[in-house]
Amino acid sequence: MKAKMHRGWKILILLLVLAAIGIGIWLYVAGSTVPLDEYLTRINQYTGSSDYQQALELCNTALEQYPESGELYSKKAQIYQLQGNSDKAVGTLDYGYKVTGDAQLMEEKENYHTTQEEDVAFSPAQVGSSETESQQQVLQDYQPYELPQVSLPQIHREQLSQQTEDNEQTVSQSQAGGVVQPAQ
Repeated sequence: MKAKMHRGWKILILLLVLAAIGIGIWLYVAGSTVPLDEYLTRINQYTGSSDYQQALELCNTALEQYPESGELYSKKAQIYQLQGNSDKAVGTLDYGYKVTGDAQLMEEKENYHTTQEEDVAFSPAQVGSSETESQQQVLQDYQPYELPQVSLPQIHREQLSQQTEDNEQTVSQSQAGGVVQPAQ
């Protein structure tokens, strides 16, 4: 009987130890959450060194942990813009607004629509960097928008002048009570 009781205590102790280990692991994992500020700092470092792919990957990882952070969607859009992909930047801002409701994302979106061409020409780049080369390529490939040629009707001043006189005469005769004759 003592052996059975001794064995029961061993099982109970083993279960308590396993439960404690499980709780410890859970607390460690829950406590290892990376703060948002740390993510943003690292994203800025990658962006500053033109490592846009790493910055995007880190943005995606951070968004898994902080899906309602408008600032992360804003950073991701900025990175897409730096890569020259305005469509993805605007799409990211739209999606971020739907998820977060952050009105600042919509304000930022307006800037992407209105300054897209200016950003290409005036974004800072270090001389000799690949970013400078890509900007130069974009500027070389730029095709200015040309208005379509529309033929306008030719109106001769004499005809227009004659029509105006006829209309004035008709109006003055009708006001004087005279007979109005249609202009030819």
